[in-house]
Amino acid sequence: RPTATVAVCPFAAIPLDIMHDNVLSYLRYDKPVDNCIFVCGGCSSNSKRSESYLSSVEVYDPYSKAWRRAPSMSGPRVDAAAVFVGGYLYVVGGYRVDFFRPPQPLGCVEMYNPLLHEWQCLASTMQIPRFAHSLAVVDNRYLYAIGGSTRERLVSL
Repeated sequence: RPTATVAVCPFAAIPLDIMHDNVLSYLRYDKPVDNCIFVCGGCSSNSKRSESYLSSVEVYDPYSKAWRRAPSMSGPRVDAAAVFVGGYLYVVGGYRVDFFRPPQPLGCVEMYNPLLHEWQCLASTMQIPRFAHSLAVVDNRYLYAIGGSTRERLVSL
């Protein structure tokens, strides 16, 4: 099992070898949710030839130093962006891989309610589906996807 760690801040590290699925997640997040860190989607693999794309959600609690599972998102996504605002975790964009087609950028937005432990797909979508982007929050209610890629080109707002 891997023994690498992920730096959370200059004073802490999370051991990767205790995650359930050996997840290599491509997810950015703004800050911990309910004092926990959520890892949403990503890809699990032992080699580049046998990748598995994930909709699963893993939660790390730094107080108990333990990982636990949360409900999965509606479908797999890799290289999404996420932010916690107004008591909810929003996961935006990313890409989906179907085995016989090239990666498909996603424009959808999912919202996780940590009190009800459930995900909701929002009607709101990005005008330009993208992955490898960042999210910014303005006035605690507007999400802006910044940068990223559509596979064909880099995008701005």
